[in-house]
Amino acid sequence: MTFKIVLIFIISIFYFCGAFIWALVYGVLGGIIFKFAGSVKDWLYVSGNYIRQWKRYPKRSYEKYLTELLSEIKNLSEYIYHESLLKRQRKTQPFPFFSVFNVTIVNLAILPFRLISSIIDGPMIVFSDAIDFWKIHILKKDPWQYRYADWLSEAENNL
Repeated sequence: MTFKIVLIFIISIFYFCGAFIWALVYGVLGGIIFKFAGSVKDWLYVSGNYIRQWKRYPKRSYEKYLTELLSEIKNLSEYIYHESLLKRQRKTQPFPFFSVFNVTIVNLAILPFRLISSIIDGPMIVFSDAIDFWKIHILKKDPWQYRYADWLSEAENNL
């Protein structure tokens, strides 16, 4: 064996032990933090849409609100009477507490499963990045051929 192969083998033992420990530590912590941040971002986006629609389109939201309240009435005269009564009693649509509350409950129910998946996915992503770094920078493989080798061979087979 040549000295270069032995040196790469010894370096690879230390590198991959360190990469494995780094993948476990950073992958788990980073995965949990980023999945939690993503869950908060999703909650803010969906609940913000409800609040934005309530603020920006009060007329449309109010009409939709009245339609939902009057949807069970079949008789036309009762419908007209209740509609005028509701318009006098309720001038605007109330704040969408129920919708925002439902979004919050669903996000809190999904959050533990997202965090568990991040405990599994995070280290796998970090370790695969460490393997990519090893193959590209230490073994000096061409990144284009390394990353797209399967795609290139599949395209050549289809020709």
